[in-house]
Amino acid sequence: MWIAVKYKYIIIIIVILVVVNLLYTQRKDGNAYIDKLIGSVDDLDVLYIHLSRNYERNRDSNATKSFHLNNHIDFDKIFKRYFKFSRNVSKYLYILKSDDNRDRDKPFQQLSYPISNLEKNNFFYYHEDIVFSDHQNISNVVSHLLVEINDSDSIKVLMGLMDHLKNNIVQSIMVMGGCSLKSEIEMAIDSFLFSNRVWNYVPSTMAHTKELESFYCGFSKTQEKKEGEEQELILLHLIRLPNYTDSYKLYQAIDRVQHDCDSRKKKLIHQLNSEGMSASLHFLAYALTKSFEWNRTLYTDSRNYLYSNEFSDIFLPLTKCAWELPVEKNGTYKNSKSLQVVNNLNSTKDFDPTREISVITKDYNVYTHLWHPSKIPKGWVKDDSVLRFRSHVMNYMLRPNHHTRRYLAETREKVWGKDGGLSSLGGCIAVHIRNGDKIGESDIFYFDQYMTTIETASKYLNIHNVFVMSDNQTLFREPFDHFSRYPQFKFYYLSNLTRVNNHTNYLSETSQNPKEKTQIGLGVYTEVVLASECQYFVGTFTSNIGRLIIELIESNPFHQNLQNPQYSHLVDITYESIDESVWFINP
Repeated sequence: MWIAVKYKYIIIIIVILVVVNLLYTQRKDGNAYIDKLIGSVDDLDVLYIHLSRNYERNRDSNATKSFHLNNHIDFDKIFKRYFKFSRNVSKYLYILKSDDNRDRDKPFQQLSYPISNLEKNNFFYYHEDIVFSDHQNISNVVSHLLVEINDSDSIKVLMGLMDHLKNNIVQSIMVMGGCSLKSEIEMAIDSFLFSNRVWNYVPSTMAHTKELESFYCGFSKTQEKKEGEEQELILLHLIRLPNYTDSYKLYQAIDRVQHDCDSRKKKLIHQLNSEGMSASLHFLAYALTKSFEWNRTLYTDSRNYLYSNEFSDIFLPLTKCAWELPVEKNGTYKNSKSLQVVNNLNSTKDFDPTREISVITKDYNVYTHLWHPSKIPKGWVKDDSVLRFRSHVMNYMLRPNHHTRRYLAETREKVWGKDGGLSSLGGCIAVHIRNGDKIGESDIFYFDQYMTTIETASKYLNIHNVFVMSDNQTLFREPFDHFSRYPQFKFYYLSNLTRVNNHTNYLSETSQNPKEKTQIGLGVYTEVVLASECQYFVGTFTSNIGRLIIELIESNPFHQNLQNPQYSHLVDITYESIDESVWFINP
């Protein structure tokens, strides 16, 4: 009797283990399942995956034969605009997410879809419990990944899918769905963007065409309703740098250094100091260059930084590695044999590459006396151009987080308007008029002198919109209305900024107000970004802000894609110095 009961329990335990193993195996087969589907066809132009629930299939052969999920998104219209400048789409794979237990490995059915010369599509069930691990098995190339999603539960699956396919998608990723998911998906995508910087976030204002821009979900736009239901539009759009560009190889190489979280990996700490924001960021770019050259992971110390409480308050973190700075209670760095403060060295011979931790606390000393920033690592950019290298380092570094992306989107809408934005206005000329802390450093140029250069540029560009940046508040106040003297131009500027003659002194006095300093930093960065998106820039290149704008222009991923017909509508951006200075690296 006892033996029979014993075997009964053993059998029950075995059955439970088998069931658990089957469930676990089912949840682990995400990679193999996707690999099998993609591997069953040659290189794809488009991979479309539907992660949403309650899909409906419209197969009315007497209708337009278009295929609409949930009858909300007009995919036919979006796809035709999205691929307007692309080569004909000839190979197309569609994967549907299944809500039942049908056989996922067998094709569901063949349907026609009216895109370009596309004749047939393959449809597969996609199981809702699928998950992804880190290994990469697929060798096939997919040009575009398009995903539909309309429930929060599938966002985690989406992140796993993107991470699994990131090296196989060679052009773009687009996610579509209900606009109420916009904020949630923006937060989730941060973790993907900061560790995969060959991928670039596409604001709706950089859409391929003006028509396509209207299909994007907005941050601040009231979500329109259609027949009492939520409107579904483009939630997220990413493009990848072409793998033939030097920036692609450089970004991947920096990613490997910055996200290697092995505890044995050597580290470089850079302390952000109380300079102007653009100067601080240039010093940080210098430190990132040295960390890349020394094969050390760069960490930021933001305790003395004036423009946010942490670097990651405005930008994506520079590393995903969690590590506590070796700081004493009194704020100084711990005295350890494994740590070396490099700004106190007399010569480069005193630098000890065997130390686990290197620290830069006085950046000016380092770049002046030890390693000049013009001595960049060789062989990474075309012609070993210092401007090109620095520009890509800045672009790698200054990736806005989801809070900042929202602020940028809302500001673009306030400045350029809701109806088509900057593209509907025909472009802009940006000007940076520096009259505050510039006094005493070099010659001062006044508004009318800048306008002489702008008038010349306007004649051959046929652009009459001017975006004005300045720390001189009198430019924007009555009765000192300088703008009215130039009625042929329309002037735009950020109206909600704190404008003072010297931000550094002002913030040093108000550093106890963390909210205010982050808001000022956000405003300065936003001005720089909007200026870099104009078609022409006029400024002084002796200014850190002027040089930063040039660097963002030079490294703009959309300009690097000009050889791609999808981006042929973008004009090349140029710039001019009012004082005839040229760009130089300092620091």
